[in-house]
Amino acid sequence: MAIIKDVDQQKVVEAIVQKYEDWKLARLQKEKVWSDCLNNYLCFVDESRYESWPWRCKAPDTFSQEIGDTIASNLRSGLFPINEDYFKLESLDDASEEFEEDMTEYLKRKVVVSEFTEKIRPFLKQLTVLGNSAAATPWVKKSRPRRLRGQGGKPKKVEEVTYDNFSFDTVDVLDIVLDPGKPYHRDNFKIRRSGTTLLSLQAMKDTYENLSELEDNAPEGAKSAPSDSSEGDKQVRANIFGIQYTPSDEIELLMGYGDIEIDGKLYQDVVIVVANRETLLQFEENPYWGGQPLFFGTYDSLWFTPYGWGPLEPVRGTHELIQTFSCQKADILNLIIMGSFAYVDDGVLDPDSLFMQPGGGIPVGDINNIKSLHPNTNVALTYQEINELRDRGNKSSGASDYAKGGYTGSRKSAYEAGLINQGGSSRFNDCQIREQRGSRCRPGSQISGRILRGGYDRNSWTGITAIRSVCRSNRQKSRSFQGD
Repeated sequence: MAIIKDVDQQKVVEAIVQKYEDWKLARLQKEKVWSDCLNNYLCFVDESRYESWPWRCKAPDTFSQEIGDTIASNLRSGLFPINEDYFKLESLDDASEEFEEDMTEYLKRKVVVSEFTEKIRPFLKQLTVLGNSAAATPWVKKSRPRRLRGQGGKPKKVEEVTYDNFSFDTVDVLDIVLDPGKPYHRDNFKIRRSGTTLLSLQAMKDTYENLSELEDNAPEGAKSAPSDSSEGDKQVRANIFGIQYTPSDEIELLMGYGDIEIDGKLYQDVVIVVANRETLLQFEENPYWGGQPLFFGTYDSLWFTPYGWGPLEPVRGTHELIQTFSCQKADILNLIIMGSFAYVDDGVLDPDSLFMQPGGGIPVGDINNIKSLHPNTNVALTYQEINELRDRGNKSSGASDYAKGGYTGSRKSAYEAGLINQGGSSRFNDCQIREQRGSRCRPGSQISGRILRGGYDRNSWTGITAIRSVCRSNRQKSRSFQGD
């Protein structure tokens, strides 16, 4: 049953589309804040602000990037320590005690195969930079061709299944909307926007209904997806990063999960899928026995909205001041070194040659027609202001110089030296772990435990009557992860 019987499908479509557009519109200002945070993290400088002063310094500052990478790496290492065996299953009764060790090792291997600790890195990075992140846990089946010796010694090609389990995919937070006026709860209705092809939908004909409407409306393939307000932000983001973004012309899907009221009736824990904002493909009770295949998390949750805020939000102004002072410092030094002049155009003097160079000269008709200007040479104040602003930003974010691995000068005790070394190696280890491919990657704590309970085949739990996940890693105390 893909669509509940005796339901007005048009009203369901209208309800989903209306909620998506209203909730999207209600957070436009928040998306601008996210854009500012991302621009600062990507070290972007809007050069259009300097069109009238092309000589001005436009070098970006790495203040937000340092904070973002430091906190994201510490979250990853705090949840999944490289050199610590932190995952363990403990039995709750005598009947399951004999399976405890075997199941622990089994789940460790499964999480390594799923590459969970690698796939969660972009989730944590988005969580740190934007303060909000989302992920989907679809079921994935992978196979590869393999040659076997058949009858008579002739080789034959067969498909070997290499992976048949859950995946962990980070979802762009711009494609997730929630009711902005309700604090987040896992049962809150959430809508995800994504794109797919007609062929992919046809392959899931047992799950979706009304596919014929899409086929009839698109004789040459599929109707183009509706435009969305976030497409412009994605285009700008791609340009800043240095890639080309092409809006999808595939079929748009609005996928809703949770509790929703439609036409005066409350539907609890349902899944609704609408194609191109006009065709209902699915509307039924949640068929996923492990829970919703989509969850949302915040870095620092608030009490009046489901959206949280991250460590880069409160330091946006600080980042702007550091950027301004750093460029002004370079501008002053540039003026001192290259010189700045007042002159009278006497027909001999060339304005384009008005800069100082070793062994160079400036031809003039009369020496009185040119006068050197002397800008303020006190740049020491700028250095002091920048350091004070960095300290203020570090206090706000909790990313101290020790956490970043920075050396602040003067002598250090052995304990302080250890903190600096630990902080400096955190981000390096975060990159190095991707190359280990399982030799040092360990399964996850409470996050992976929740996904494991919702993803693995029920038969894997035969004989296990009560098992709970225990995380033995030290949690980061500065900020707590809040998620579904």
